[in-house]
Amino acid sequence: MTFDWSDYLDFAEEVSRKNSATEAEVRSAISRTYYSVHNLASASTPKSGKVEINNSHRNLVSRYKFDKINTNYQEAGKILGGLKRDRHTADYDSDSSKLGQNLNKKLQSVILQAKEFKRLADL
Repeated sequence: MTFDWSDYLDFAEEVSRKNSATEAEVRSAISRTYYSVHNLASASTPKSGKVEINNSHRNLVSRYKFDKINTNYQEAGKILGGLKRDRHTADYDSDSSKLGQNLNKKLQSVILQAKEFKRLADL
C-alpha cells in the first residue's frame, strides 16, 4: 500500500479549521503542506528532465520554474519555491514573526498556494 501525499494537505486543512491550533500544529501543517506538493511533484516532474539526487528540493523547484515549454510549470515553480521557504522557516526558525503575525492566516495562505501549485502542475 502506498501513501497518498495528498493526506498531508488534508491534515493541514484540518489544522487550519481548528480554533485553538497550537504554534507547533501550525508549523507542522505548513511543513506537511510543502511535502505534500513536493512529493506529488517529484513523482511527476516536467518532461524537461529528471530531478538529480543531490539537493533534490532545489532541483525540483528549478525543473518547474525554468521549464521551457509550459508557462504554468514556470509559475508552479515560483509557488513551490515559496512553499519551500515557508517550510524551512516553519521547521528551523524559532522567530514565529518570520511566518507573519497571524500563523493561522499564514497556514491558510500556504494551503491555497499548494492547491494552486497542484492546479498549475496538473497534479
